[in-house]
Amino acid sequence: METNPIRVCELLVGLPDVNVLGVVDDEGEPLGVHVECRVARPRCAGCGTTAQVKDRPRIGLVDLPAFGRPTRLWWYKHRWWCPNPACGVGSWTGEDRRIAAPRLGLTDRAGRWVTYQVGRVGRSVAEVARELGCDWHTVNDTVLAYGEALVDDDPDRIGDVAALGLDETLFFRKGRWRTQQWATSIVDVAAPGGARLLDVVAGRSASGPSQWLEARPAEWRAQVRFGVLDLSGPYRKVFDDTLGHVTQVADPFHRAPRGARAPRRPGCLPSVITVAGRSWGPSWRRTCAVWDEAPRQRTARPAPSDGRGGLTRGEGIGIRIGYEAP
Repeated sequence: METNPIRVCELLVGLPDVNVLGVVDDEGEPLGVHVECRVARPRCAGCGTTAQVKDRPRIGLVDLPAFGRPTRLWWYKHRWWCPNPACGVGSWTGEDRRIAAPRLGLTDRAGRWVTYQVGRVGRSVAEVARELGCDWHTVNDTVLAYGEALVDDDPDRIGDVAALGLDETLFFRKGRWRTQQWATSIVDVAAPGGARLLDVVAGRSASGPSQWLEARPAEWRAQVRFGVLDLSGPYRKVFDDTLGHVTQVADPFHRAPRGARAPRRPGCLPSVITVAGRSWGPSWRRTCAVWDEAPRQRTARPAPSDGRGGLTRGEGIGIRIGYEAP
């Protein structure tokens, strides 16, 4: 059992190679723990001269709660300078990533914890921020920094994809005029256990998803067999330009408003919809559904042009919708 008071404090703080300078316990405020690093004087990287202490800046960091209370770690850093007048290095500030990463407001252990809570457990950033007693941006910036590093360090996280889906999402409304900010979700539609989100890119144009696909290896793109989309021109362009070999398929959510409005045969349920053809135009708004002579399927064809720029009969895309008995 440790009985040395200084060592007991160091064990409770749980940080390597630090001196605990003191603890501030103000009523209604987070518990404040003041520490400094135990470091030897470094040598200048330019001339090799032993550096001297120039300043001791104090940095406040959000730490994990201690004994049920929000905690702040006050880290007294060392700002060093080279005393050699002929050296142009000047001064620099000592860092220790075991305590905290540069330019982040949380300690390293708190950063790892919030990333796990948001990324794995699925808690909201606001909820985690309330528990730590800090603002939303402090937690969100840390989750982005640690999360992006985890994603970049896992090149196999995407795996093989047989059916790749694209769909736009209204992400948020920005500014005074509430301008719509869209994003494109890239999804593995045929993943075991259900669809799996692979990534999200800004905007709903063809450029974002195309750049994402072009960054994937050619072998990975070659094994994609189906492209699932919502009948939009930009997403069709993505598959035409970067995955020209795939079969383009309309996702079930968008097939009803895009030509499948006619009452289905009683006792049958829609099972699959396959997109064929080339033209995607406004004639989709005026499709008319007719039954084929073959049983248990129908074809949605574009209606004749109304003289206002629509496509004439025979142009546009044909959708074949299969039906199966329940």
